[in-house]
Amino acid sequence: MNQPIPPATHPDGNRRERLSIAIVCYPTYGGSGVVATELGRCLAERGHEVHFVSYGLPFRLDQQAKNVFFHKVTTLNYPLFPGQLYTLGLASKLADLADEREIDLIHCHYAIPHAMSALLAKEIARRPLRVVTTLHGTDITLVGRDPSFYRVTRYAIESSDGTTAVSRYLAEETVRRFCCECDIAVIHNFADERVFFPPFAPPPDFDPEEERRQLEHLLNFPPGTPWILHVSNFRPLKNSIHTVDILHRLTQRGIEVGLVLIGDGIEMPRVLERIHQLGLEDRVRCIGARDQPAAFYRHATLFLLPSQSESFGLAALEAMSCGTPVVVSRTGGLPEVVAEGETGFMVEPGDLEGFTEACTLLIEDPTLRRQLGERAYLHARENFDRQAIVSRYEDYYLTLLGRETKTLRSGQAGAETG
Repeated sequence: MNQPIPPATHPDGNRRERLSIAIVCYPTYGGSGVVATELGRCLAERGHEVHFVSYGLPFRLDQQAKNVFFHKVTTLNYPLFPGQLYTLGLASKLADLADEREIDLIHCHYAIPHAMSALLAKEIARRPLRVVTTLHGTDITLVGRDPSFYRVTRYAIESSDGTTAVSRYLAEETVRRFCCECDIAVIHNFADERVFFPPFAPPPDFDPEEERRQLEHLLNFPPGTPWILHVSNFRPLKNSIHTVDILHRLTQRGIEVGLVLIGDGIEMPRVLERIHQLGLEDRVRCIGARDQPAAFYRHATLFLLPSQSESFGLAALEAMSCGTPVVVSRTGGLPEVVAEGETGFMVEPGDLEGFTEACTLLIEDPTLRRQLGERAYLHARENFDRQAIVSRYEDYYLTLLGRETKTLRSGQAGAETG
């Protein structure tokens, strides 16, 4: 890579210095992996060279995309090791990649173990590197708070050249829990409007009615049946089992309604058991993990997310972007995403009756449902614009690299700090 490379092209028409960026993320279908993949893809579209590094292919990554590369981390199995040393294997891979591909910056999604591996790679590599760590939630609220990881998590956050969080809630929670002496930039997540759009505002040559017919055939609910959508990684904090309890309460009210579950995870066996216990097999469709669930968001009656804790709530944003009203827990970063009474309803976590009442209102009042869906779409487009958020990351990188005076647009707002 010794030959000159062209600058990146920004949507505003300005030309930027092209960067070589390594993105480290989990390859599974949780929100952090989705955000990392979407961000990398958008950066690559702008002309930056993006290298994904993980133990598996990220869930939504298209390896055929221009300027996108994937590097798989392999680990050594050795009898004296109690487990695979992924953290060390990742550090070695990042250091090699930095030198071979002239990486400018490593963007880590999750402090543990990704940031620690990147910081070690920074020490090993022969070229200067910057490390950005994005906090997504459980790395702070669950893993990082464990006494066995507390000090190393704090070190990873404070030693990174830059740290971002996906919500103000998470930034404030990080400072509170870890007493961190660093600025945390708040850069929200986004949903790609080219994929997540409502049926009432489709792109040219797209037929939402044909999509609806195909979906109805797949789900095979009785004609005209409204259905609730839940998309998650089925971890305990998602309270996915509550979606079945809420469905049961709705049926007890005499409401004919179905439930569609997308995703998989540790809680799925308990969810399936509850479906069987309550005799709801005919009303529930378990679709499994989908790399592109947009069609389901578009045509659901409502989206339900009864989480105990949510640092942002990407699935709720994707639903809103598709013009679908949401019923979510009033917790964590969700109040930064959902406008209460305008784009959906918020209910206290664990309040099954409150969730049931909110769902009832949306199912039984199509006018209200349509109004909230339209507002949800506009709210998502106005407050979580893809190009604006990718630009904030791009500007953040350039600032850390000391190149902002040459490349930033005049008057460009910086990242919000928590």
